[in-house]
Amino acid sequence: MIDIARDYASIALGAAQSTSARLASVGRSGAAALTALGRRSPGTLGETLGEATIDLRDTAERSRELIAALLQSELDRFVSMIGLVPESELTALRQQVRRLERQLAEVQGESK
Repeated sequence: MIDIARDYASIALGAAQSTSARLASVGRSGAAALTALGRRSPGTLGETLGEATIDLRDTAERSRELIAALLQSELDRFVSMIGLVPESELTALRQQVRRLERQLAEVQGESK
């Protein structure tokens, strides 16, 4: 189980690192290409780069969210596979047992 979690964490870390590297690379390439063309004013160039940076940052954030969802899904599946239940289910079952114990005690008290 620990190995599986470690593998998924490595995947997530690698994706985050590659996204950051891709952001930097695209930014450098885009700036060089637009500057080389010389067809854009400095203000327009800045706006274009700003928009590209925002788009890439948003993509990186979505990637992190998707990886986190994947990790949570796989963890839930594995926990279920080995027979463990989520804490919320355990809490609900404990409350139900307490309620049933109270009802039983009431019935037993009435029958005496």
